[in-house]
Order: sequence, then structure tokens, then C-alpha cells
Amino acid sequence: MRIEFKVDQREIDKLMRDLSAYGGRVAKKIEQETGYAALEVQQLAARKAPHNLGRLGSSIQVQRQARSVKISRRLRGQAARVTYIVGTALKYAAAVEFGSVPHWAPIAPLKQWAKRKLGDEGAAYAVQKTIAKKGTKPKPFLRPAYMKVIPGYKKKIKRILRSVR
Repeated sequence: MRIEFKVDQREIDKLMRDLSAYGGRVAKKIEQETGYAALEVQQLAARKAPHNLGRLGSSIQVQRQARSVKISRRLRGQAARVTYIVGTALKYAAAVEFGSVPHWAPIAPLKQWAKRKLGDEGAAYAVQKTIAKKGTKPKPFLRPAYMKVIPGYKKKIKRILRSVR
């Protein structure tokens, strides 16, 4: 599960036209702010993630990907398209974020959870049966973090772009 920060290619073309006279300084500031926003999403999501053993929150990472792309025929150049990915490789993360349909959950992790949370390992079978009938409710942690960070991120990007004009 991951959330990507994306910018429309038309916006990149317009931005590159506007910034061509300013070298890479402004583009670097924008990339830097995007990186800060990704780290902020990671930290908020880690705090919001349900804590059983702490694996989910501590597994959330930020990955930077850059690849060279053509800007446009008119500009005849290339730029780095940078994407920051915030997410986790844990298989159960999506079920926590979005909830799950009824399914037969593995008993071993449920036993550990029941012993730790309820003090009774045997209660895991009842929990397993309930999950098989009802599924699990969503406990969003990544989307709320993203939604909280984006308004401030947009303001910072607008401020950077206003400084160019």
C-alpha cells in the first residue's frame, strides 16, 4: 500500500516554462518541500497506525524515485520527475487501512493478540469466527495523515512559486 505525490504533466510543463530563467533553484526547493511533506506523512501515519506490536507504524517508509522525462517539444529538455512514495510492505496494512471482507484469519497471530489484549489465548477462536462472519472495520492511518499534510504542502508550494514572479 502506498500513497504517491503526483503532479500533472501539464503543470510540470508550465512550471518549467516559468522557471527556465531561474535555473534549478526553485525546482530544488519544490522537491525539498515535497520530501518534507512525505516525511511528515510518514511520521503522522506511524503515530496514527494501530499499535499492537508496533510493527505497522515502524514499517512505514518514504522512498524517493527520480527518473528523467522529456519536458515538452517546445522546451527541448529533460527534467527529473521525482515521486515520493509513503507506505509499508506489510501484507496486512491494507486490511487495517481499508478494513476487510469476511475471511478466515490465521489463528497464530490472533492467539498472540488475544493473550496480550484479553489475557485469554482461547478467545482467539471467537475472534477468528467473528472475522470470518463480519470481516474487519477500517482503521485508517495513512490517508488521514496525507489529508492533514497536503493543505500545508500546497501553501508552501504556492509561496515558492509566488517568489518566482
